[in-house]
Amino acid sequence: MTGLETILVIFTALLGSILALPSPDPRRIPTRPAAEIEKISLPGFSQVQPSRENAADDEDRQPGNPSWVFNQTCSQLTLGGRGKKGATTLGGTCRDQDGVWWDTSINLNLCFANDGGVLQYRDSGNFDNECRPCILSEDGTAEKGLTLKCNCLNPDGMPQYTFIGMGPNFDHPLTVKAVAGRLICGDQIGNKSPNFAG
Repeated sequence: MTGLETILVIFTALLGSILALPSPDPRRIPTRPAAEIEKISLPGFSQVQPSRENAADDEDRQPGNPSWVFNQTCSQLTLGGRGKKGATTLGGTCRDQDGVWWDTSINLNLCFANDGGVLQYRDSGNFDNECRPCILSEDGTAEKGLTLKCNCLNPDGMPQYTFIGMGPNFDHPLTVKAVAGRLICGDQIGNKSPNFAG
């Protein structure tokens, strides 16, 4: 065997051993620790960001320490729709004048519109055609309303941060509020079904 043949045999052996090493499976889905995932918020589907002013008061109200809003008539309100156009809903549990709890939701497209990059109250305004992602936060007032915060497209097609308040402390005929355990805005009436857990 000549020197060149020896080098060729060694090279071929090395190449074969490199190719024999296990390669990462391209179908394997990368994972993250749960602690990291909890910090991620999904566009269009978010929990209320509670104001911590009255956190001690919340502990006495109901098991699970729900976030209370709308003059303490609703709790556990979340945005639904997962960022799909026409599907952004506000849902949770609200109690009626007799103290009975109801599961309720309303499509927020019935209540809001994007007006040049600014959220506005408008009957059947279909805001989420141009506004995403959105989140909810408590407004921190004694009445505990909610604020809907979104990025909406302005006339130039650029996203612009905007927000609008909801709840009984906002004096507008289309404000989202709870009436008799049901979420409504203006003449638009949300869904309502018995809450068997409460």
